[in-house]
Amino acid sequence: MNEHLALTFVSLSRSQAQVFEQLSDEDFWHYATEAASPPRSLPRLADEYLVCKLGIRYCMLPLTSLVEVVPSPHQLTLLPSAPHWMLGLTTWKSEVIAEIDLEAYLWSSVEFMNKITASTPIQRPPADLLLVVHAQGVTIGLVVTAANTTVRFDSEYIVPFELAPDWCLALRPEGIRGVLDDVLVLNIPAIFDDVVRQIKEQSLS
Repeated sequence: MNEHLALTFVSLSRSQAQVFEQLSDEDFWHYATEAASPPRSLPRLADEYLVCKLGIRYCMLPLTSLVEVVPSPHQLTLLPSAPHWMLGLTTWKSEVIAEIDLEAYLWSSVEFMNKITASTPIQRPPADLLLVVHAQGVTIGLVVTAANTTVRFDSEYIVPFELAPDWCLALRPEGIRGVLDDVLVLNIPAIFDDVVRQIKEQSLS
């Protein structure tokens, strides 16, 4: 065994050096190889979510998609023929983003949408907060009633949307990953895809 290595091990642990002296060359180099290998990856941490209030219900979205939480702006640029849940355009840090009423978007059931026309817009109370969210290379603002707290849990505990309570039947299924303790777990990438698609379709109609 190399003398320098032996001295190094003695300086770390005399009892450990005694064990090493009894190892065969093959066992020693096997141990050295294992010790030099990079540590195994740690178990995946539970995902962290922001819990928000939507009227009388609650939802949560992953913090990885959240950029900033700001007061809902009072000045909006309205667009003709925009979906009823799109409140307008606003400016965030010199960037123009769409402002989406998240509650109106999620609860856009077929029966509800059939009652809406361009001449009868929804009258809603002003919301408190704007969640600036980035996904799919796009930044939009999601208007919520309030932001409550952050929670951390593993996604395996989410109840699939197909098994959600009856009150979820009026929701857009593509926007919901599932439910956890009566809190909606949002599917942010799917919401972004659907929002962009509907805005484009409305602008072309």
